[in-house]
Amino acid sequence: MSFLRAMPDASLIDIFLAYPEFARPLHEFAQQLMRGPSPFTEQERELIAAYVSGLNQCAFCRASHIEVGRHYGTPDDLVDHLLKGINSAPIVERFKPVLSYVRMLTLAPGRVTQSDVSALYAAGWDDTAVSHAALVCAFFCFMNRWVDGLGIEADPAVVRRAGEMLHKKGYTAVIELLDGARRRSTPVAKTDETKSASP
Repeated sequence: MSFLRAMPDASLIDIFLAYPEFARPLHEFAQQLMRGPSPFTEQERELIAAYVSGLNQCAFCRASHIEVGRHYGTPDDLVDHLLKGINSAPIVERFKPVLSYVRMLTLAPGRVTQSDVSALYAAGWDDTAVSHAALVCAFFCFMNRWVDGLGIEADPAVVRRAGEMLHKKGYTAVIELLDGARRRSTPVAKTDETKSASP
């Protein structure tokens, strides 16, 4: 369901199809951010996405990106462990400052300090890692608010399909859907031959 009067039964894909002028550039950006070169693996970036979505209590994005992570080998309950406490969660020590940083950036962005970033440097991360962590965090805070602001629910079947699609094709999967829908809705230009054959 959604909160929109004209689309009460809309899925997130329906929203993307309704607003391709926004959805397409967002997913082009997401493909570069989440699947392009990065200090973080694709699995780590999907974990940040799921964790940030959990902090924001966005049920759809949290479930979808947990599902993507599952395809990469991330345990289904890892985000639950992280939400209870990063330090006690079963993740490598080097990644804990990254998640502490995105936690602060999500919940209290005005309180992020040099010490939050210095903790990443101390763990061996560089400036690019800091920038990528901030961008992944920011992107999913944005998406969480679009999804929850429109009332998109975490339907289990949709979540499973989204997880499979994002794992197999990345965020270009959404771009392909948008382009396919545009091609189907665009009338084929008539050539002289077809014009003459037309009634």
